Amino acid sequence: MNDNRPRDTQPDERGLGENRMELLQDNILYVGLVGALDEKIATSIIEALPEFYKGPWKVSCLIDFSKSGEISAEAKKLFINLAKDGKIGKVAVIGLSFFTRAAAWVFIRTLPKKDISIFKTEEDALSWLKS
Repeated sequence: MNDNRPRDTQPDERGLGENRMELLQDNILYVGLVGALDEKIATSIIEALPEFYKGPWKVSCLIDFSKSGEISAEAKKLFINLAKDGKIGKVAVIGLSFFTRAAAWVFIRTLPKKDISIFKTEEDALSWLKS
């Protein structure tokens, strides 16, 4: 992963904890998940999204699970509903282990949204998001 991004060391007033959200070039939202995700943190992430919508177009998301922990069932439900949001474009996922990737592919195929894909590298994910 490209870790040249500036990292804010101040506590996040949005309730995101150590999780990071930042708008990259080409209207791509980077979401770096750190540690376990419960319903409260998932809600904080979702509530922070509108500040990244910079126009009438959809925002594509790069979601980095490389530092994440367990995700609660409630948080998963919230993120699934978010995937149906009309303001969310493509979603690229990175940072999953081999076994988690396999399970995620099975799950992704059941979703109505088809613009979700899993990548091994951030570079591949960004290339796909920009295409």
